[in-house]
Amino acid sequence: MKLFKPFLPIICIVCAFAAPTRKEFSEAFIQVAENGNPAIVSIVSEKMVERSFHQFFGPFGDRFPQEKFKGHSLGSGVIIDADEGYIVTNNHVIEDAEEIKVVMFDKREVKATIVAADPPSDLAVIKVDPGNLSTVELGNSDQLSVG
Repeated sequence: MKLFKPFLPIICIVCAFAAPTRKEFSEAFIQVAENGNPAIVSIVSEKMVERSFHQFFGPFGDRFPQEKFKGHSLGSGVIIDADEGYIVTNNHVIEDAEEIKVVMFDKREVKATIVAADPPSDLAVIKVDPGNLSTVELGNSDQLSVG
């Protein structure tokens, strides 16, 4: 403990100067979240799924009846074009979906259709009817810095 006593004033000074930095970071994060939230959506997709027991019981699994049920996938997306209603999401969320529902930040629910999908990159673009949508301004990746 005696070894730390000389460093205690230095530690206190460093902590005192770090406090405003934490507060500034917190305020900046709140601002980003408030600006971005309206452009973030939840996505619910439905498809019929067939339950097979073959994977559990091998060839004996085929003796069980095949069950079909409605499966759901949940995910999120970002509105990238409010004027046209384009949303980017993950492909695995909407893959083989029979119905896609988008839940907006203000709790509105709208149906969506698949515009494009790229399974290798796990990206997809879906479209909703435009109308009172918000978007975020995308930055220039050439102007980003580490951190």
